[in-house]
Amino acid sequence: MATQLKPPKPLPRKKSNEFSERAKQKKDSLQKEARRRSRSRGGYDCEYIEQPPKYLQSECPICLVVLRDPHQVSCCGNSFCRVCIDVVQTSSSPCPTCNNDSFSVFLDKRLQQSLYAFHVSCPHGKEGCQWTGELGELGKHLNERPREGDQLVGCEFVKVECIYCTEPFQRYSVSDHQVRDCNQRPFSCDFCGYQSIYENIVRKHWPVCRYCPVPCPNDCGVYPERQNLEHHVDKDCSLTIVSCDFHYAGCEVQLPRKDMP
Repeated sequence: MATQLKPPKPLPRKKSNEFSERAKQKKDSLQKEARRRSRSRGGYDCEYIEQPPKYLQSECPICLVVLRDPHQVSCCGNSFCRVCIDVVQTSSSPCPTCNNDSFSVFLDKRLQQSLYAFHVSCPHGKEGCQWTGELGELGKHLNERPREGDQLVGCEFVKVECIYCTEPFQRYSVSDHQVRDCNQRPFSCDFCGYQSIYENIVRKHWPVCRYCPVPCPNDCGVYPERQNLEHHVDKDCSLTIVSCDFHYAGCEVQLPRKDMP
């Protein structure tokens, strides 16, 4: 009796939302990369004082904040922040909104001119900045990537790099850090004039500087220069234990110099 063959099991169908889930993951990855590539997010994380009309695209589909330097894609006509869409092109990814693999990018001048005329508040308003003005002037106010010599120009709550250690500090505090606290700031030895950075002076130079005052090991309260310490202890320190002037004659008395008659 012939055996009856069982029909093959049907292949499992892909879930209908599998594509949309992959697209969402790809979009999230692009958002993270766009934010990593820019000092802040690709767009401006600010609020409009006067809302633009709904027919104007004002938000970047990648970083989800106000468009900065809007660039339009040829495939679906949407606009993105320049930094955000640069990340997409660099990674050879499809368009984040229509998933088209082939597209070109160009500056959306009309949208830029329209959006940049609307008034916004500074993104650092919650920290105390009271600036308001046209969106087109916000970049100048923030000055997030200052040129040499312009480090202190702009919103005082924006973080800028210390010119010595490159650590970020809010603009209102970076000057004090550079003058008083930065271990990499230029510094001169107060005692001999040797020049280096603060960290090297304190950790390496001062422990060996010949002119640096050091405490007397007898705790007499005198701080002679390091090069004169031995002479001070042997000849001048009032607490150094000395022998009687007549020790050659057999006197064995030893007293602190100040108590020796």
